[in-house]
Amino acid sequence: ILLEQGASAYSNRLKAGFFKTWGVPALHAQRLAELLSRWGNFVDNASPSVRKDLGNGRYLATLESFLEGKHEGQGGAERNVFQGCAVIVCNLSGQELDSKYIREYLEPNGLTPGPRVGIPCTYVILDHPPAAANFALSPSTAGSYRVLVVPPGPDADPKWQSMADNVK
Repeated sequence: ILLEQGASAYSNRLKAGFFKTWGVPALHAQRLAELLSRWGNFVDNASPSVRKDLGNGRYLATLESFLEGKHEGQGGAERNVFQGCAVIVCNLSGQELDSKYIREYLEPNGLTPGPRVGIPCTYVILDHPPAAANFALSPSTAGSYRVLVVPPGPDADPKWQSMADNVK
């Protein structure tokens, strides 16, 4: 439906029965609906080569790229899911965050290190779960957060595992 009839028809079809048919809990339905709506808009605006790949069943690389926030938009231009957002990297690994992660994931998306949480287009790395106070934004930036969690490994100190359990 999406490729042939567009994002609007795709969205209507989802609303008509997808969530009920698949038993998606109400708690998750809104977030999933938002994700699927963004996917529909992405496909609507995708380059002809991406649409052709999707139509031929070659979707995995495109879907993974979309979910990672590094996907092609119209004419091959990259979109940025962090645009205008304040990003909190919650590093619960118990180890120093690899600078490669920052260079390859955060900085290419236009983010710079911020002096504090809540400044749009910046990231802050915390070694603990963010507190509710971290999310007190001004009205102009309300809702403009992304929180990325770096989980502890299986051999991590129990303190890190305990903090990770509190984030879930």
